[in-house]
Amino acid sequence: MHNRQGERSDRVKLEDLIFSEKYGRKSFNIDVDERKQCLEAIYNNNDYDVSNEPESVRNIKARYQDIEKLFPDEINDEALPYFVDWLIENVYLVEITAYSDEDAYTIFETMNDRGLSLNPLEMLKGYLLANISDEAKRYQANQTWKKRISSLADFGKDEDADAFKAWFRGQYAESIRERKKGAQPKDFDRLGTEFHRWVRENREKIGPELHSDEFQHESDFAEYRHRIGGLLLLPKSFNASYGDLPYKEKLKHYFSQNLLARSLHPNCYQHNPGFLYFINSSKLPFRPHPDFKRADLDARQALYQRIAECLWDSRRLEQEAQL
Repeated sequence: MHNRQGERSDRVKLEDLIFSEKYGRKSFNIDVDERKQCLEAIYNNNDYDVSNEPESVRNIKARYQDIEKLFPDEINDEALPYFVDWLIENVYLVEITAYSDEDAYTIFETMNDRGLSLNPLEMLKGYLLANISDEAKRYQANQTWKKRISSLADFGKDEDADAFKAWFRGQYAESIRERKKGAQPKDFDRLGTEFHRWVRENREKIGPELHSDEFQHESDFAEYRHRIGGLLLLPKSFNASYGDLPYKEKLKHYFSQNLLARSLHPNCYQHNPGFLYFINSSKLPFRPHPDFKRADLDARQALYQRIAECLWDSRRLEQEAQL
């Protein structure tokens, strides 16, 4: 709208909706560093090469070009300022903050259940990509996804979704709906109709696929996840309530458990002089683990080894015997 109005005398001022200024610094209201140059080029009506930019930047330029192409000619002249006023007064942008990947996906899925719904394959893609924090890896995964889906779609309508259904059923379906009235759908049935939700609810069962950035083979992941570095001693009721959640969501609950579990949480290292004194005097390599990847498991295993060495140190045992 800003560019279409140009310098016409009856133009509606839009700059304050695009920029903000604080402490002498001018910035876009949607201020993301990687998008800044592209937005400046669009704002100044200049061309911008996005061939080497992240997908989000390429999407910004592509959608801007779509709007330019589809904008109705009948609004371009006398009606343009009135349309801008109407747009400002009647269109609302609502910011929704998600505090975890799980929350983000739930919001994404709920929003897309309204209006034009996405199919299960698109929902699955959104969930999987949302769990890749590294943007370069997320972009690579997205490109691989597009290539594979395109190849499957070449075989015919719905062949891409049918391939996923068949693969998920062959790999993970352990139950099927009973042949009686009122029976609930089980793995086999749900993987045929809503495999995107089934995958989210059974992420622990599909763990190796969600750790493919660190493990090339499922057997490698299965062997690694059972190493002693992943051990925690917790009440049975805790595991029943939180055992299936991703690590990041369980972490806040670990802080209410025993010291070994609490030591995973960053807050354990704040305002805790007794524990900090113990770390300093024992030289044990305690540290927080906001994530728990392969390197974190290795570090935790090294900690447990050092704890065992301290506990079974012959000199300490001799001192205990003399008391």
